[in-house]
Amino acid sequence: MSNQSPTFTYYNKLNSNTFFVILHGSSIGIADPFSDKIYDRIIVVNQSYISIQMSFIDRGENSSSGEKH
Repeated sequence: MSNQSPTFTYYNKLNSNTFFVILHGSSIGIADPFSDKIYDRIIVVNQSYISIQMSFIDRGENSSSGEKH
């Protein structure tokens, strides 16, 4: 197990009434251009979000399930 902190991006709008936790399904992670569109839309509607990189992407692996799956 790595002691490395996860990569993440966030936007915190004070007094927002919604906080989105975004779990990507992309093979390139939180830097996916489609995710950028989601982040931009959340900001436009004055809400907050956090998106956390899946650790297997930071490790340079193709999937988190291993070879069995």
